[in-house]
This record gives sequence, structure tokens and C-alpha cells, in this order.
Amino acid sequence: MTYCFTLTPRLLFVATASLIALLALLFFLGIEIGRQLAAPEAGALAGTVAHEAGNGLAAALPPPPALPASPLAAAPAAH
Repeated sequence: MTYCFTLTPRLLFVATASLIALLALLFFLGIEIGRQLAAPEAGALAGTVAHEAGNGLAAALPPPPALPASPLAAAPAAH
């Protein structure tokens, strides 16, 4: 039993459309991977905010709350 494989116009159209769709998907996948690699990490962003006080980034953040004084620090050391 043999199978005769012929390249019909319909088969050529389907193959060409599939190839174009594959290339388009690979292109957009590359764009998304590039965005993920170019995006700063959350930990690195927190470090840069502290160092860029002159840029206005740190000025937009509220000041940290003051910590209450420890009762042990107020008592004099007894010897």
C-alpha cells in the first residue's frame, strides 16, 4: 500500500499560514521574555528608592513611623 503525497494549493496555503502564525507567536513570545528580563526585580526596586532621594522618588514616600522608646533603655543600669 503506497500513499501518493501531492502538494495541492490548499496544502500549500495551510502550510504557509501555519508557518506565518508560528513565526508571529515566536516573535511575540520573544517580546514578552524581553519585558520580563528588562523589568526590575521587587527587591532591587526597594533598594534604588532609598538611594534616589534626590530624584523625588523617596520624597513621594511617607516617612517611616517613629518607634516607641524601649522601657529598658530609659532605666539606668544598676550595678
